[in-house]
Amino acid sequence: MGTTGSDNSIVLTISNDSQEKIISSKNAEMKKKLMALVTEDAMNQIVKKLNNHSDKLACLLRKATLLADVDEDKVILNKGKMHGYCKKLKLSIERKIKIIKDPATGIILSIKTKKVGEIELADVDSQFSVGIIKSKNNEFNKVKVENLLVKPTDSKLCLNQSYNEQPKSLKQEKIQA
Repeated sequence: MGTTGSDNSIVLTISNDSQEKIISSKNAEMKKKLMALVTEDAMNQIVKKLNNHSDKLACLLRKATLLADVDEDKVILNKGKMHGYCKKLKLSIERKIKIIKDPATGIILSIKTKKVGEIELADVDSQFSVGIIKSKNNEFNKVKVENLLVKPTDSKLCLNQSYNEQPKSLKQEKIQA
């Protein structure tokens, strides 16, 4: 960490688990270099912490997703771990009723939906998820896949799970079956 000494010099203390270095200077150019080193080190620490917690951040930013496929009692979603999805996450399957767009820009502002079923994620990879249909109403089978939307119902579940857990791939699942 950099500090300013009483004689207007900069004292830089760099430490890790095993050693500590103290560098000081009154030279203006050296002060700039020392401050750049301190700033770079601080930024590297921030980036490391963000990278270590990226799954948790994704979970906090989780949004609705689309169904890629429906097959009897299983569905495949187009989002996975890197989007904040995790095993045992419960999601509501919703039929799109009305898409509300900004009249000036055409950007979708909101989508009105009606619940037609519920799933629970059984397998979550980085880019996609496989869910088991837990419930569905009569309307579920009448709606085309492209008119369905999936919304998370439990926003805190994934924050409590281990993010180091390796998901089973679909290939492994087929071999075991």
